[in-house]
Parts: sequence; structure tokens; C-alpha cells
Amino acid sequence: MEQTRKYLKLSSIAVLALAFFSLLQIVSELLYGDLNNAAIPEGTPENVLLITKIFVFAVSLLLTLPNIYIGIKGLRIAKKPNSSKGHIVWAIILLAFAALFLIEQGVGFIHDGFNFENISAFCSIVVEVTVFVEYIRLAIAVRKTVA
Repeated sequence: MEQTRKYLKLSSIAVLALAFFSLLQIVSELLYGDLNNAAIPEGTPENVLLITKIFVFAVSLLLTLPNIYIGIKGLRIAKKPNSSKGHIVWAIILLAFAALFLIEQGVGFIHDGFNFENISAFCSIVVEVTVFVEYIRLAIAVRKTVA
């Protein structure tokens, strides 16, 4: 049982770290990435661009909140087990999305082939595999801890 709690704590920390990484990635994309070079018409006023960036950040933050919830809840259960199962549902939903995104990334990577220009796609696949594995480990550890 103690070993399962350690796995749960480690997986929860990994989910929180990945949520933090996602937020950093969002901020870097907003500041330096594709949104600056996206199909935004030339001559768009700065205030419209700023509102767009704020909207994209807010939506991205909302999509990251379930990861933060799952990670924090997992840490609490690792410390003191209870019968709450709401975060398991979120973990399974996010696991399904991670699987779909992993398949989509893999198909795109295979279709484009490996080259140095495609290293970003390869890194995305590695991150998605990590996310997928951590959600599985988290769900198994929570199930063993709560049961």
C-alpha cells in the first residue's frame, strides 16, 4: 500500500509538472510563436491582437485546469486516502484525449517523415507518450489506494 501511495504521489507530481509545462508552452507560443505569424490580416489593430491573445490564453488555461485538479487531488489522496472518484473520471477523459492526440501526432509524424525540421513534432510525441503513461499510472494508483 505504501508503494502505491509513492506511485500516486509521483504520478500526481508528474501531472502537475506537465500542466505547468503546458502553461509555459502556451505563454511562449503567445509571445513568440505561431499566433504572431498566424493568418491574422496585415494591419490588424494591436488591441484586437491583444484581445485575441488574452482569449487564447484564457481558453488554454481552462483546458489546463483539469490537469491541475487531478494532480492536486492525487497528492491529497496519496497523503490521506478517501473514496472520492471525481478526479478519476477526469483522468479517464484526459487519458482518452491524450490517446487521440498521440495517434494524431504519430500519424502526422509518420506521414511527414523524420527530418530535422520535424524535430518539434517528435518532441510533441515524446511529451504525449509521457502524458499518456502518467495518466495510466495515476488511474491505477488511485484505484489501488482508494479500493
